[in-house]
Amino acid sequence: MKKLPLLWSEPALQDLREAVEYIRADNPSAARATAARIRQGLERLPQFPLSGRVVPEFADAGLREVVVAPFRIVYQVTDARMLVLRVWHSRRDLT
Repeated sequence: MKKLPLLWSEPALQDLREAVEYIRADNPSAARATAARIRQGLERLPQFPLSGRVVPEFADAGLREVVVAPFRIVYQVTDARMLVLRVWHSRRDLT
């Protein structure tokens, strides 16, 4: 499979901002570390877009996720790109 660009949707960026701000209120260094871990968790995707698991709640092969505990980063794979759709806390009910 060819290398695909990894793009972020506005809702996913907002999710990430909110999570980092929430953590930053108590621990600024942990907030920076969390943002870095999420970025690192997605580094392999441009080369291996199908390496994330299919999101079990949706059972759609085009919707995949990478878990960077405690977050689930949900992305969509198409022929031309990957789009990060959401960054959800793992306790959140997606249904």
